[in-house]
Amino acid sequence: MIVTTIKYYKESFRGLSREIWLLSLIMLINRSGMMVIPFLTLYATQELNFSIVKAGLLTASFGLGSIAGSALGGWLSDRWGTYKVMSYSLLLGGVGLITLGFIKSYWLLMIAIFIVSTIADALRPAVMSSINDYSDPENRTRSISLIRMAINLGISIGPAVGGIVAGTMGYVWLFVLDGVTCLIAAFFLLRLLPEKSSHPEEIEEANDDPKQSVYKDYIFIAFVAVNLINLIAFFQILSTVPLFFEREWSLSEFQIGLFFTLNGLIIFLFEMPVIFFTENLKRSFFWVIVGAAMIGLAHASFLLPGHWLVIFLAYSFLVGFGEILNFPYSNTWALKRGSRGSLGQYMGAYTMMFSLAFLIAPILGTQILDAYGFEVLWYSMAGLNTLSVLGFLLIRNKISD
Repeated sequence: MIVTTIKYYKESFRGLSREIWLLSLIMLINRSGMMVIPFLTLYATQELNFSIVKAGLLTASFGLGSIAGSALGGWLSDRWGTYKVMSYSLLLGGVGLITLGFIKSYWLLMIAIFIVSTIADALRPAVMSSINDYSDPENRTRSISLIRMAINLGISIGPAVGGIVAGTMGYVWLFVLDGVTCLIAAFFLLRLLPEKSSHPEEIEEANDDPKQSVYKDYIFIAFVAVNLINLIAFFQILSTVPLFFEREWSLSEFQIGLFFTLNGLIIFLFEMPVIFFTENLKRSFFWVIVGAAMIGLAHASFLLPGHWLVIFLAYSFLVGFGEILNFPYSNTWALKRGSRGSLGQYMGAYTMMFSLAFLIAPILGTQILDAYGFEVLWYSMAGLNTLSVLGFLLIRNKISD
């Protein structure tokens, strides 16, 4: 049984191109240096002596830059090509991050954070678009999952290392190391990853497709809007869910940290084999709907009576497997939907959706919590997920999948 499981797990990684493995390595290096964002508020208040309000505005500036970068990166990918956008984003973003550590003026720092965030996050739609060039249609979802795995692994490493660096070497070194990892990633990109054009059959398909702009593809715009609703509920995992653990269940910081570790392990261990198993069973949009439904059930589990540990585990597995199904398959469908001439625009809109949800989720969640409490919050979030499932079903009836 164990031997069969290991063999199946290995099989889920087979067939992926060398370029996808290299792109995953580049993203792992890049995200392993993600040290500035988790400590930006602490740096602003403790090192620069800014108020909490000012520190929050700096973080908001980073978020707004992320939205702008998603749009810019998608637009430039259609004009320059994904390879140039990835190269310039990593190089200029790396230099920009190092520079941020030496800016002490509040307003100058806010403007610089917005500019650097815009440049750095132009990388995301370019990477997503480049998956079309470096993968085949039959393993595209697994290619996305491998890159997601690398990103998640890097994100788990970066803050842990950042905490040690901030405590022993000082906050400025967070900016330096974050920037250096961007430059190292750029080096690997330019040295190892070849620039590659689109698959001929996809170019031919695109030329026959009259839809060239994402803004004229109303089904895709509806998909982004529905997915935004789903993601606003999902991203409670980073704001109100930890508050729920602490206030309602009296869990310690260590125990809450174990939840995030468990969630990361579920994604890391199960995403590739789950995608390998499901990719030939149903079309991609079916799994988008199933994933959104599981995230909704995860929020509904907080309303059930029972021992906290049982509910804790139920939420962890439901939200983890919901993410495993919803995120890669929605990305695959977005790539498939994007016409070749404006694929960057599609990926720009798709990644912008994540940035918007990341900004809206904590504001909406904490406002509902403060006014009505946790019970209404979880009903609301489960309701949002249900609404997204209904929206996805309506969209599915309009498409061939």
